[in-house]
Amino acid sequence: MTTNTSHHTSLSLDTKHPPQKGHEQKRHEQQQRQNHHHHHHHHQQQQQQGGPVRLMPVEFECANCGKRAYNMKSCTRCWWAKYCNRECQGSHWGLHKRECQKDVTRSQYYK
Repeated sequence: MTTNTSHHTSLSLDTKHPPQKGHEQKRHEQQQRQNHHHHHHHHQQQQQQGGPVRLMPVEFECANCGKRAYNMKSCTRCWWAKYCNRECQGSHWGLHKRECQKDVTRSQYYK
């Protein structure tokens, strides 16, 4: 296996060794795929600021009362508006329904 300067892995054909047969060949190919996947996955993690990717929590603001928290309920129609609880969602619906549009792309992504 060789690596080019753009950090993509390419496979090279080994012309010095004849192809393996049957079960051994399948096992060899499976091992090659696993090695390639592990290298690629490890490389992707290290590309992000020189180390593994760490996700940071996101703080949201309730669309009704303004309370800030990390764990909010989302409008199940548009998935953009965030609420502390069902009471805030119900209180805000009169205003929110004018701008709330069902977005199939977003709603499928967040389910």
